[in-house]
Amino acid sequence: MDGQATGADVMSMRIAVSACPYSGTHYIHQVFTQIGLRVGHEREFGVDGIIGWRHALWRRKDFYRLKEVIPYDKQVQKELFATIGKGFARNLRILHQVRHPLMVISALRKMPAIDWKRTASYIDAAQLQWDPLSEENPLRRACKFWLIWNTCAERTADLTYRVENIKVCWPYILRLFRLPFVKLPDISKTTGRHRWTQRICSWYHISENAPDIVDDILTMTERYGYTKEPVNYLTDDRYQFT
Repeated sequence: MDGQATGADVMSMRIAVSACPYSGTHYIHQVFTQIGLRVGHEREFGVDGIIGWRHALWRRKDFYRLKEVIPYDKQVQKELFATIGKGFARNLRILHQVRHPLMVISALRKMPAIDWKRTASYIDAAQLQWDPLSEENPLRRACKFWLIWNTCAERTADLTYRVENIKVCWPYILRLFRLPFVKLPDISKTTGRHRWTQRICSWYHISENAPDIVDDILTMTERYGYTKEPVNYLTDDRYQFT
């Protein structure tokens, strides 16, 4: 089948994709939308699911109390849950999408202060006992955030995959959601929202700035299937980290 999946006509399961910020949620949202699924992005839930980084801290039980955790007004909630129905959480499958940690951590290092304030409120609500605003070193803060966010996402994930490896994982993803095979849409993973023009950090910089957690980061990196040695575009002379 090379056409669209036509959303609810074939969807017996519901989708949640959790990821660390800057890990390609906008890309995977475009992919699922293009094959005909009605999925929301970030704060917007769709009939077929939700894709974003905020709910990575949730546990499965949180999806059973959506009215409590979704910050919408009553009218929006009424319309939303009339569409989604009570079976959303019961039929939910959760994907955990990752991107090369050096790319993500480098981007997190430059995340605006207002986003860090918002993130701190999510972390506090999840009772994780860490305040990112207390970290004076922006690189260490980014490293700790990456580690915590992916650790939480792993707790509930039915499948963890690398966005760089999406072509190989695509048939398994469709099978997980009981969808007929449809060709992976040809969409660029660089959406233009966050162009990779910032300086890229190295493992040396991480070990110097976050020596107490660098081993945990490297262990997770290898578990996700990435090499500890940076690939060519991460060692380009244009990217001199400061």
